[in-house]
Amino acid sequence: MISISFVVEFPSKIDQYSSPRAKYQFSESFQISSKISQPYDDHDPIIIDGNDNFQIQANNEMWQGNGTINFPYIIERIDITSNSEVLIDISNTAVYFEIRNIIVKGGFGGISLNNVTNGSIINSSISISYFYGINLAKSWNTVISNNTISNIQQTGISLVNSGNCTLSNNKVINVGIDGFLIWASINCYISNNSIIHNGNYGARFTNSRDCTLLNNSITYHGNDGVKLENSNNCTLWSNYISHNDFKGSFTGVFIQNTGNCTIVGNKLENNTFTISGENIDHYFQTDIQNNSINGKKLVFWQNIQSEIVPENAEQIILVNCDSVMVNNQKLKSLSTFYCLNISLHNNEISNSKTHGIILDHTDECTLDGNIITKSSKSGILLSHSTFNEFFNNSVMNNLQNGIEAQASGLNSIYNNTVFNNSQGILYQETNSGLIETNLLFNNSNFGVNLLKSNFINVRRNNFYGNNYGNSQAHDSGINNVVEKNFWNEWTTPDNNLDEIVDSPYILAGSSLNQDESPRTIPYEILGGFSPWHYVPFHEITVPKIMHPNGMETLSGTITVKWDSSLDPYFHIIHYSVYYSSDCGVTWDQIESNLYTTELLWNTNTVQDGFSYLLKVVATCSIGITAWDVSDWLFTIQNGNSTPDESSTTQNSTDFGFLFLGTGVILFSGYKRRQKKKMNLFLKSEKKRGET
Repeated sequence: MISISFVVEFPSKIDQYSSPRAKYQFSESFQISSKISQPYDDHDPIIIDGNDNFQIQANNEMWQGNGTINFPYIIERIDITSNSEVLIDISNTAVYFEIRNIIVKGGFGGISLNNVTNGSIINSSISISYFYGINLAKSWNTVISNNTISNIQQTGISLVNSGNCTLSNNKVINVGIDGFLIWASINCYISNNSIIHNGNYGARFTNSRDCTLLNNSITYHGNDGVKLENSNNCTLWSNYISHNDFKGSFTGVFIQNTGNCTIVGNKLENNTFTISGENIDHYFQTDIQNNSINGKKLVFWQNIQSEIVPENAEQIILVNCDSVMVNNQKLKSLSTFYCLNISLHNNEISNSKTHGIILDHTDECTLDGNIITKSSKSGILLSHSTFNEFFNNSVMNNLQNGIEAQASGLNSIYNNTVFNNSQGILYQETNSGLIETNLLFNNSNFGVNLLKSNFINVRRNNFYGNNYGNSQAHDSGINNVVEKNFWNEWTTPDNNLDEIVDSPYILAGSSLNQDESPRTIPYEILGGFSPWHYVPFHEITVPKIMHPNGMETLSGTITVKWDSSLDPYFHIIHYSVYYSSDCGVTWDQIESNLYTTELLWNTNTVQDGFSYLLKVVATCSIGITAWDVSDWLFTIQNGNSTPDESSTTQNSTDFGFLFLGTGVILFSGYKRRQKKKMNLFLKSEKKRGET
């Protein structure tokens, strides 16, 4: 069995302009290096309860010091390894002591301080514990500095009901849940730590206050990099926070039910900033400024009136603002809380780690001409927001809903293209609203879903290809009016030629609602009326490759298959097919100008090899393209040639690795040029847009 080891080195100080430097070293066994190089004495677990017991054990063990501030007890240069206990467990003491230059490995917990004052843990290595590396409970005036905590199944360093603690220059690596957990604690100072590659949060503060997070590097976590929940008066200053998103839908900094914080000079990369709360007080902060996201501005405005947001923003958050305009920006996300009369015009919002646009307790806004795409949640979310207008927007390729309204009545949604989302438009527990003259196309679930919502008018919309051929709309409310819509699978019969289908269209859902007057032809060709004339964006669906899609071994003539690409404007689509024999570095064309979704390919025309991929490119008649690449490599084996043996030569110190979905696949023994090919392939995998 082959496993990975790595050494991570970071500078001692990170400022808002510098990025941490990481050095990875691969070998045959996993271990975290430490600076400890002197020999240690093997030692049994240490359990101390009370000041008197501490003195007794210090005398027996011949530990230095007498427990005073000038001469603390010193526990050092020992190696404690166990599989069943807390390896150092100290409780109910007020004497001064230092645990330094030790190795702690295994056990249910590494080092536990419970109801302890005046302790220090310095220059030590704690690893392979189940619950935690270091845990402080009801402990005060404690210093945790220059330690390496690694391979802990749950929490690296946790502070519970503790205060006046300092955590500095520690490395917390490869922890299963949280790197740092600060719970119900006060006045803790956390600086210059490297917190990397932990399963959930980098640093999580819960029910805490008056804590400072300064100059830390927090990278590659499954959930949020930093989360403040119910934790007021905290300071985040000059931290480097990046790539805390590999589980998806998570952010660099998440503030929840928390107010009066100072967040200044932080640098976020491949992350966003999220704020949420139960009332308006949770959105007001003391100072949020000079933070950057991907080199652009994080704009956080409070109590601003009649201003235009300046250019070069990456993310915009507005709190209690009135008559603010956001025009012609390219953003990750935009959120408004307790605002009025906000205007969003001609913005492109893409690749948000949460919802693309959030309107929360926000009224009388206008959203027009925006493109909202590829959000990890819904494209547009309304929550407790009324009298807003959405028109001429394109909302597409969002992981959840195109437009979602929660308890948000009296909004008008018209003349929009809502395309290729999970659901097109979702109303939840909402009363009154208008959904009119929209194009609802190729959403994988319902085009419109009225979930426990009442008095909604759904009329004169085009429904095309939603919900995989099942009913394209759902209604579980009361008194909703659904009429005069076009449903692409329900266009006949029309015996009296009045352009109304002779039988009603049945909606899914408990209301048993139906469209009594379904149209036989879509509205865009009725009498020249085109409600989508001003929709600013046009995109076709990806031609998903069905075979071969990875891991196959192929020979002779095979049938290449892919799904049809769909065009919301009904343009004719043709396809081109390419193969790559080098993991996607170069591509050769097999065929072009195909109007079917199958192709016979004689694999005898190419050399045998292990590194093949296919790419199918769809192009509509006005030149819009989309493409798909095989999910993984496949093999061609006809006996025509011998694969390049150098690509599989074993080398125990040279590894390639690939994140695929939520797993990690390790490739031992790849040469550097093969790893380079794999990296280039990853950059092109699943890419959409221009060829």
